[in-house]
Amino acid sequence: MPSEKGKIFLKFMVQAMMYGLKQTPGANIAIDLYKEWQKAAAEVRQQQEEVSQDERIARLESAAALSPQEARVIAGEVVAEIQQQGQAVPDEQAEILADLASTVPALIRERTQATLRQARHRGTALHTALPIGEGFDEAARNAFYQSLFPRRRPRFRVGEAIPHHIPPWYFVQLLGIGGFGEVWEVRHPYLPDHFAVKFCQDELSAKVLKREAQALIALCYKLPQHPNIARLLELQLDQEPYWLTFELVMGGTLEALLRTGPLSWADSLKVFRPLVAAMTAVHEVGIVHRDLKPANILLTADNIPKIADFGIGKVLADSDTEQRQTRTLFTSMGYGSVGYMSEEQMAGEPAHPADDTFALGVLLWQMLSG
Repeated sequence: MPSEKGKIFLKFMVQAMMYGLKQTPGANIAIDLYKEWQKAAAEVRQQQEEVSQDERIARLESAAALSPQEARVIAGEVVAEIQQQGQAVPDEQAEILADLASTVPALIRERTQATLRQARHRGTALHTALPIGEGFDEAARNAFYQSLFPRRRPRFRVGEAIPHHIPPWYFVQLLGIGGFGEVWEVRHPYLPDHFAVKFCQDELSAKVLKREAQALIALCYKLPQHPNIARLLELQLDQEPYWLTFELVMGGTLEALLRTGPLSWADSLKVFRPLVAAMTAVHEVGIVHRDLKPANILLTADNIPKIADFGIGKVLADSDTEQRQTRTLFTSMGYGSVGYMSEEQMAGEPAHPADDTFALGVLLWQMLSG
């Protein structure tokens, strides 16, 4: 259960977000708010560094346990305090703040939960797994807190029904929000089944996905049950909002594991060999991933890897008229993606299995070196 520590931390963040919204004309959050949070992140970092490193982690874990509804209540308290000071807060701005605040616990979980779990399992000091202590430079600490702020207003809310699906699935929690769109956990109305649903952010991503949907369908038919590929279960590309449904893998990502430090040779091979086997099978059916990176490698509770975001890199690479634009939008935007791209891919050359081989080599090197 969340404690007052989490509520205090979330209130720091909401107060900082309110300042950012005041600096954003119109504030309908159609724009990317990420740059607006630079000052806000620095303020939250300074507040955090007034307490011990253990207390900082306790606040983060407690805030991550808050529900979207609790976060909305905290946003309402912040608005009420501002109004009591004689400052006007338009209803629309208050609603935007509540929507943004409701996503923060999920963002904190995404950024910290799996990393802290892996650190405890490996016996790594928690304050070295997350860039919150004095062992990291100020820029890294600011970047960490900035990553906890939402980039945009979410399109959906917990408890709502997913659009265009019968029987209706219901939103359980936001798993992530980024350049491509939003990823939500949804539940079946009658069965104990939960899925991950990824929503396209804009018409550009939807246009490319619609044109190349057959490649994604082919992967489902030709490799429907590969143990090291996150299964694509369903596509809805006929009307807005467009979405893809995947099996839900809740053990975190390879990115989270690597934050805890380098892996042993044995542990690296335990992850690496299944990745090679999966990519070999994928290449045999004529599909190239082109966006292999730690954030796209999901892990089960036993650290069994599953490759996610399948087809996206191949889809983008095959576009003739929008190749360079979409490659920049989807391939370069994610954490560290450029570092995993071959020179040929960087140059915009057609997709080739060698692109994935290059990325696999980088992944192995990173697992061994940390």
